[in-house]
Amino acid sequence: MGFVCCDLLAALRARSMDAVISNPPYVPRGDEHSIQREVREYEPHVALFAGETGMELYARILDDAARVLRPGGWVVLELGYTAAGPVSAMLNALWSDVELIPDLAGIPRVLAARLRA
Repeated sequence: MGFVCCDLLAALRARSMDAVISNPPYVPRGDEHSIQREVREYEPHVALFAGETGMELYARILDDAARVLRPGGWVVLELGYTAAGPVSAMLNALWSDVELIPDLAGIPRVLAARLRA
């Protein structure tokens, strides 16, 4: 086991992982002023904001995960509060066993999907 510093999954070999688990930034840049001041002013912006729509990193992670996961491997993503539909729509025929897991408020907060064998 070790750590790798890279742009998302770019440095990882194809079919080298059993799971990809991510809590990516997902706040759209335009929503900066709507998040809590203590979060907005003290958290690194690179950890919060993900482009104009907030969906940009999800697409990249899913594409990369399809490459680096072994058949049957899992991708698990934390979702922004409006991301369940758009991220689910990004899944193609490569993915199965899709599950949306809600938080305590009932909002879908985690998406898990398995790469087809």
